[in-house]
Amino acid sequence: FDGILQDKPLVVKSGDTEVFRVDTNGNSYHKGVETFDNDVILTATDGKGIKLVNKDGLTLAGFGRKDLDTGQRLAVYGKAQNPGDLAGAFQGDVEVRGEIAATSLHIVSTDGDTLTDFFSDGTSRHKGLETYEAGLKVTNTDGSSAVELVPNTNPVTEYGVRVKGNVKVNGILNAQVIQAETKEFRIDDPLDPDNKYLNHTSVESSEMKNVYDGKVVLDRNGEAVVSLPEWFQALNKDYRYQLTCIGGYAPVYVKEKIHNNQFKIAGGQEGLEVCWQVTGVRNDKFAREHRMKVITDK
Repeated sequence: FDGILQDKPLVVKSGDTEVFRVDTNGNSYHKGVETFDNDVILTATDGKGIKLVNKDGLTLAGFGRKDLDTGQRLAVYGKAQNPGDLAGAFQGDVEVRGEIAATSLHIVSTDGDTLTDFFSDGTSRHKGLETYEAGLKVTNTDGSSAVELVPNTNPVTEYGVRVKGNVKVNGILNAQVIQAETKEFRIDDPLDPDNKYLNHTSVESSEMKNVYDGKVVLDRNGEAVVSLPEWFQALNKDYRYQLTCIGGYAPVYVKEKIHNNQFKIAGGQEGLEVCWQVTGVRNDKFAREHRMKVITDK
């Protein structure tokens, strides 16, 4: 055939079976599988495009058509004919440039086991172990970091976990690093809280207790002045003293209590070495406002 059929359909048959037809309104019918060596170009207006329908005329999938429910033009959309059916399936890589609008998204294995669920309220469920090579960050509603998990950190000098807020552990908290097992806390320097931190290693106690110790040698009067850090009295209160003589015995005692960040020992003889220990209860602003509850309900 070479020419034009005007106001007449074009029909191709194989024997008595109609395999191809083009109607006068532009619609066409294809019985077999269509193969296109080159691109398929759609020029569509007023919601026209390509749609896949079942034998009853129900649209199952569409390309470049307008969604009848929302009026939005969608590049690709699909509707399953029966519950559990797939509206679309891809084998290979799929590139999406734009948004995926769905009430939920599920990743299912070939045996039908649901592996991952993403829901419209922003929540998700993951059956397997989630791996984040670059770490994990949880933010507050104002965009600030609430929790950060940072991989490949130096356990001696860096923090692999950063938490802004209270932390509750139901079980044993094991603080372990390469060189030693430590539990440390950092507070504002009471003498320069805007610019400096004060770092301490924790001591277990029923009080917010700090422990300090050292050694002194008594002078010719059998006395010695013990100097404490310049921030000692700014940080501590309720001082308690312990004195132990080394290499001999003497009735040493605290002659002058702590003032101006020092105290005086007396009662010994010249050259006697004395070990001292002083404890203090934290008295900085944070400690005064957040005293520890020794006994709490379960």
